[in-house]
Amino acid sequence: MSLQKLLVQQNYDHKICGMPKSLATFTRKHFIQEKSTEHLLLLKEKTISHLKTRLPSENFSVGLVAGGAVHDCLKESDLNEEIIIFLLSDITDVDSKMVTFVKHGVNTKIFEALYKFPISLD
Repeated sequence: MSLQKLLVQQNYDHKICGMPKSLATFTRKHFIQEKSTEHLLLLKEKTISHLKTRLPSENFSVGLVAGGAVHDCLKESDLNEEIIIFLLSDITDVDSKMVTFVKHGVNTKIFEALYKFPISLD
């Protein structure tokens, strides 16, 4: 449900990209099957750390949601953060997508920094 809410909000820009195979597998295993909030928090921390490295002068809030097109499985977001990443899982890697929402007025270089999720999952 969160994905539909975010897509109709007028105060966010968004971009969709495919997930790397490693992230698609990680998402299915830890978020869809296990519903591991521990892994969601870990991924959120890694995302924030990555963004601070890439854009050190920026300060922003980050939300993370994992689920399918119709429902969320896990959410570490109040859907009001400046950056919200929705991990849209599918049974196949190629159809798993990452939707990044950036609130208007926030540095759009965030899209480049997160493109295809270049963050190590180890």
